[in-house]
Amino acid sequence: MTIELLSPSGDEPIPLAEAKAWLRVDHSAEDGVIASLLAAARATIESATGHSLVQRHLRETLFAPFLPPGRFQRGGGVRLAFSPLIAIERIEALRPDGGVEAFPLAGFRVDLDPAILFSTSGGPPFLPDHFMAGSSVRITARFGYVSAEAVPAALREAILRLTAASFEARGMSPPDLPALIGDLIAPFRRIRL
Repeated sequence: MTIELLSPSGDEPIPLAEAKAWLRVDHSAEDGVIASLLAAARATIESATGHSLVQRHLRETLFAPFLPPGRFQRGGGVRLAFSPLIAIERIEALRPDGGVEAFPLAGFRVDLDPAILFSTSGGPPFLPDHFMAGSSVRITARFGYVSAEAVPAALREAILRLTAASFEARGMSPPDLPALIGDLIAPFRRIRL
């Protein structure tokens, strides 16, 4: 699987001014440090939950026959790399000979969060020959929350708390996810069996 960012990410879910207020910092000397810590905290929370907290326009390519474990879901769906899903723009089969076959989007339905792609026919979303050796399926879509305000409060608080822990630990080894942050993001984590 590969993921290609097609356009820059949207705004951070926590504005710098909000983070500075949370940290009780009333000067601008450390704005760059705080902005970097916010971005790192957001990326950590995204990695732990599989939720894109900023809007992203991505192209995800699934290669055969080595699909990551857990990608095929009960009912024949394929779980996409990120949630929540805003819109799928294109689904294509990439043939070993370099040919590209576009799938009609009307042949699919999706669950938005978690983002799972299903065939409207009730079968697997991609025919087995699309997953022959050397072939792949490419999905172009938009993921993330429609605005910073739409990001769940628990995830916003987790970003602020991790930013604060990192700010306090500057110059030392990076902090692990504190227990409270783990509790805040637990309902959003992907569970792999």
